[in-house]
Amino acid sequence: MGENPPNLPAAAPVYRVAGVEIDVARASVSRAGVPVPIRPKTYRMLLFLLLRADRMVTKEELIEGVWEGTAVSDDVLVRSIAELRKVFADDPKNPRIIRTYPKLGYGITVPPVETLPPPPAARSPRARWWMLAGVLAVGVGAAVLLWRNSAPEEPPFLEAAWWKLNEPGERAALDSSQFHRKGTVAGSVRQVDGRTGKALELISYDAAIHGTGPLLPNAAAPRTLSAWVKVALPQLNQEAVFDYGDPAPGGSHFALVLNEDGRISSGFSRESQLVTAHRWNDGAWHLVTVVYEGTESGIARLFVDGRQEATAKLAAPSPSTASEWRIGGGLNGGGPFRGALADVRFYAWAMNQQKVEALYRCATGASDSGAYYFMPIFADGVRVEERTTGELSASLHNPAKDFSGAYFAPRDSTCGLSKLYAAKLGGDVRISADVLVPADGANLTEAGPCLRSRRGMGGDGIIGGESAGYWVAVFSNGMVTVRCLNPWLPVAYSEADPSFDSTVFHYLEAEARSDVLRVRLDGRLVTFHVGSGTADLVHLPALWERLAAGKDQGAAGIAFAATRNRGMAGGQRARNIQVTALSAAR
Repeated sequence: MGENPPNLPAAAPVYRVAGVEIDVARASVSRAGVPVPIRPKTYRMLLFLLLRADRMVTKEELIEGVWEGTAVSDDVLVRSIAELRKVFADDPKNPRIIRTYPKLGYGITVPPVETLPPPPAARSPRARWWMLAGVLAVGVGAAVLLWRNSAPEEPPFLEAAWWKLNEPGERAALDSSQFHRKGTVAGSVRQVDGRTGKALELISYDAAIHGTGPLLPNAAAPRTLSAWVKVALPQLNQEAVFDYGDPAPGGSHFALVLNEDGRISSGFSRESQLVTAHRWNDGAWHLVTVVYEGTESGIARLFVDGRQEATAKLAAPSPSTASEWRIGGGLNGGGPFRGALADVRFYAWAMNQQKVEALYRCATGASDSGAYYFMPIFADGVRVEERTTGELSASLHNPAKDFSGAYFAPRDSTCGLSKLYAAKLGGDVRISADVLVPADGANLTEAGPCLRSRRGMGGDGIIGGESAGYWVAVFSNGMVTVRCLNPWLPVAYSEADPSFDSTVFHYLEAEARSDVLRVRLDGRLVTFHVGSGTADLVHLPALWERLAAGKDQGAAGIAFAATRNRGMAGGQRARNIQVTALSAAR
């Protein structure tokens, strides 16, 4: 078809959707074995939508991912969508496969059935190749499991509502989202300094912000609500931070409340709610976030300052078409809020823990390493521990026994989700850290810098999918490896060191300039086995440029894993983490 498919794993799958088969390796589309003609750009759009099945893909995403940022009109998108409907014999008046989200984007609503081809035959062994056999075997498996993590699972921006509450002298709360849910300010209020900017202090008993429609996510739908909260002391009664739904007695509604004892609760009713274990009526600013996954799982989670405080399965009430909402008060006579509120946001999807933490760290202006804060990556996430006296950065800790880590992310004044991406550091960088890679008996762990990858968001993976780049990791036995992230393959490795002490920190530095990578462990250049020889530098093949497998957008970070024995060991740490953008000149 003349174009490479976008953002695919090394092992290209075969997709089946509503009787149509998409063979990625052959770049072919067929129905009942009969080839279906399709234009190259329309084929790329099909693959782009398939990799994001069962969610809305915005027009901006399609233009960036398919047309690579080239300006195209809505007519071009509409024409390509019409061609895709013909491929699936999908009636545009009553679509079953491809859904149009008016003025926003498109989505494939039928989950594709995916089949992976058998792995290629193993290469003949080379000298010392046995040392990487375990890494490669587990790594290929990890690629199959993790390549999807590279694509965001939700629309990456599009706040459903965003009341910043920082308008000076206004009697209206303006909504910064595209839905413009403007609220009316009632009672006595004043603008004060907040945790991250200006805030609105509610003074009188009748002070609140209220409004109606458009409809926020109803009882069955996933959602995320976050708000900066500072309660006035002494707390006098139960105080509602946010409530929306049907104001009639017994009507369906969803609320975020500060209970009389200082604990925070959220849910649909007293019988269907979750409550934090700790009290938060301390007169300090806190970012409170509640996530509801929808009726399919019924799971809700409450976070305070980026950390999960409570989780529960909620029994959802009947859906409601009512669209009344209130900030700082309850719809059904709940107690008013005394104190200050700021930056109230709503998302029409369930945010993961890593994005919640990224939102908090960005909003607080965290300076984890120079101009950057640490944005957790991978599903298990990482613990970001505040820097102590004398340390050059905050520390990272992997409390789990699988992949985790963090991107370097730039601070931003608004921290809208469209800004919550890894920093653009470029391909020529130096990254250093003191790393601890403990062993659990024969089970090894590893840690080190990754670079030249795509700009992911919190919780995204770095292997396959839209990723590119490399990962330099030191193992508990002193061996250092360089891996290509997409396809997930080893590029070079060093000998293990019998004298290596896995119970202490070791200085690891990776410096990439142009196509050359040099690595230092405890100040000494690492000598690698590369192909059939050895060298103290590694030439970085731009594999993704030939396979169109991923994007090099200059993202970098620190990653942890136990690829030789996943789920068996963890506890890695990194401290004194530094990154410097370099000139490409040698």
